[in-house]
Amino acid sequence: MGIWTDSNGQSWDINIEGQALAEMQKNPDFKICWMKDTPGIDDENSNFYHEETIREQKQQLFNKEVTVKCADGSTATGRVCHWVNGSCCGTPLKNWFILCTKKY
Repeated sequence: MGIWTDSNGQSWDINIEGQALAEMQKNPDFKICWMKDTPGIDDENSNFYHEETIREQKQQLFNKEVTVKCADGSTATGRVCHWVNGSCCGTPLKNWFILCTKKY
């Protein structure tokens, strides 16, 4: 388990560690976000998702870019790159995600 520290100096134990966490922490394109701060982000029927057919089955997928409120109070647009909905092994935190604002 690693420690995520946001731009306001707040820290949380998260289930990312080692080199992956180090790379994210030194890159301002990655932001931690709480689902409660962006209503609808966890609802597959909201405008944060779109439907695609994959192997003949329809699935709801995140839009390539979503605009959300981040834990540091900022608003950012990017892609969801790590998602923890509910409990997760390796962290006591629930219902959060990491947003990457860097374009593909």
